[in-house]
Amino acid sequence: MPVLFLTTAAFTVPSGIMFFTPEGNWIFLSVFRFLVGFGVGGLYAVDMPLVQEFVPSRYRGAIGGVVCALIPAGTLLGSLSAAYLTPVVGWRGLFLIGLAPALLCLLFRFWMRESPRWLVRQGKYERAVKSINWVTGDNIDFRSVVVDEKILVNEPAPRFVEIFKYPRSVAVSWIASFFQSIMDYGFVLWGPTLLALVLKIPAIQAAKMFVFVSISAIVGKFIWSYLSEALGRRVSGLMIGIGSMITCLIVARYFNSYWGTVPIIFPAFIAVYAFINGGWSVTGPYSTEIWPQRLRATGMGSAYGIGGIGRICGPMVLALFAGTTNLVSPKATVTAVGPAYVFFACCDLLLAVIYYFGIETRHKSLVEIEKMLGSPDSRMKKAVTGQ
Repeated sequence: MPVLFLTTAAFTVPSGIMFFTPEGNWIFLSVFRFLVGFGVGGLYAVDMPLVQEFVPSRYRGAIGGVVCALIPAGTLLGSLSAAYLTPVVGWRGLFLIGLAPALLCLLFRFWMRESPRWLVRQGKYERAVKSINWVTGDNIDFRSVVVDEKILVNEPAPRFVEIFKYPRSVAVSWIASFFQSIMDYGFVLWGPTLLALVLKIPAIQAAKMFVFVSISAIVGKFIWSYLSEALGRRVSGLMIGIGSMITCLIVARYFNSYWGTVPIIFPAFIAVYAFINGGWSVTGPYSTEIWPQRLRATGMGSAYGIGGIGRICGPMVLALFAGTTNLVSPKATVTAVGPAYVFFACCDLLLAVIYYFGIETRHKSLVEIEKMLGSPDSRMKKAVTGQ
């Protein structure tokens, strides 16, 4: 819980400070915007493990997916605020509007309880039982609880290098996050511009059309949250990779074509974003599930960090396909659409392949998943003995 308070404060305080940005001082704004991004990144890496450690196995994927589903809703609200409230409150006022939900998030932290799994490993059994009572509504006396003597109490804090003892988890979570981020951020940062160029419409009209694309991501996240429980994480991941690959190839081939009076690029963009951004409702929770309890936040955070590299690479790749030599302020071109989306389709294929080699976590408790992963020592023994 202390980390949750720190991450929330890390983006709440800078958000408020940006209201005082001196006119034209982009360095001041950039520094505090960086701090906001730092806090928000930590928030997701901490919240997802906490949610999963409270949720029953049969709902873990769906509820974890719903957590992801509300992220683009915030982006959509931010876009609508910028579009309709800027004339009323000004650009400085937008920072204060953004501060309101951030403060609400901070208040939520006071209501939330610590993970009972973490508390048990710290030997804090009374607080662990209180956390469970908070969720279930029971009134169990902690003194009547039998503690498994095999649980390691007060074990040393995990080190980052320990995640490499689980190479399969590293490979699956890192590669999935990286390639999905390349496609996601390459698409969303260039999408409105490409719509304006291909359809030869004003940027404002393209931005309004892109609202429907953003809505498709929200709907997609709820759909994939359900499918991750109904079909399993691996099958859902395969469907996300293959579906986004097919829709990217449609964009690459028919972006300049029309179906009657409807430009094919518009519904294709809606489908692409429903797959690739909506698919985070599977990838996000899955990247948290496939780690032992003591490394869950560290492993998920590392995958999220690798995804951050993909967020940088996605727009840069499209800029390279556009033939620009200025990667800081590139110019989009229509000729870049075809080859760029073929490249994105290849990334989606790799996403599908990595899910094929993942482990299935659907309807398995976190304890069962930890047994499937095995301890590093037990895996070494199997490799030596062949058992």
